[in-house]
Formats: sequence, structure tokens, C-alpha cells
Amino acid sequence: MITTTVGMRFNLEGIVVFSPSESRLIGANGSVVELTENSRRLLLLLLNGVTDKENIISEVWQERRGAVSENSYYGQLYMLRNAFSQAGLKKSLLRTIPRKGVQYMGSVLPVWEDNSSVPGSVNGVTGQRDNGRAATVLSSWLSQVLSGRRGQITLSLLVLLNFCWLALLSVLLVT
Repeated sequence: MITTTVGMRFNLEGIVVFSPSESRLIGANGSVVELTENSRRLLLLLLNGVTDKENIISEVWQERRGAVSENSYYGQLYMLRNAFSQAGLKKSLLRTIPRKGVQYMGSVLPVWEDNSSVPGSVNGVTGQRDNGRAATVLSSWLSQVLSGRRGQITLSLLVLLNFCWLALLSVLLVT
């Protein structure tokens, strides 16, 4: 199931903002593309890493209990690709995986409506940190950053840096 928090937005490719609560894409030039409820659900699933066609169908058309034709599925992908194009994104960011599903191939960064991209930033309503929300956003962000070859290299470098830091600390404590 899709998890989002009120006030959460996604920065796509650094140029378009997806606001799930408003069901819209906001382009860099200020253009606004309204999304249907099914397009909103589909995009949220893709941003959460869901790629399997059957899972997508059962989540997007949950009120119909997945009893949906593949034409509806492909039609929804077509509509979302067109919305991407209208907002200034490439249609190719939604890559079809033959006989399997679809995958969002671009960069995504979760942000809060107060434009803060730092997980755990102060919640404007309560003035307190929401660590559960922060953990969800951080986990989503890390999975995006660490996926692929570049992510594996980044992770390897972070592990090496951590090891060196711990070795330095232990040397300093011994002396």
C-alpha cells in the first residue's frame, strides 16, 4: 500500500514537483498539470519502487478489486506520460518492462510543503519533529540514491569512510 504524509511532495528530476495531496505536477515554469486519482496512485506507486503490473493494477484500481483490463493499465500509463510531457519531464522516465510492469527511471527527492528537503524538519503544525515520517522519507530517499551502479559505489565509499573514521577514533582513544 502507498504511504504518504500530508504536506509531502516529491521533486522529480529537480524541475517538477509532484504534490500527491493536490493531485498535480507543478513544472519549473509554474505550469500546473492536474492528475486523475488513478494517475496520482500510479505515480505514487512508481515513486515507492513498485514495478509489477499486477501489484500496480490491484493498488490503482483497488475499488474494482483488480478487475481491470490491461487496456486500462496501458491507457493510464499513456495519460501519465502525457502529464509528464506537459509538466516538462521526458516521457521516457516511465520505462515499460515488457510483460512485467513499468518503472520510474528518474531522480526523486521527497520534500515538505515548507520547501524543506531535510527529513525530520520541524513540523509547522505541532512544532515537534516527526521521526516516523523522517524515517520513511529517509528510507525512500536512500533507496533511490543507492540504487544502481553509482549508488553501489557511493555506498562502498561511505562504508570505507566509516571504517577509516572508526579506526582513527580507536587510535585516538588508545593513545
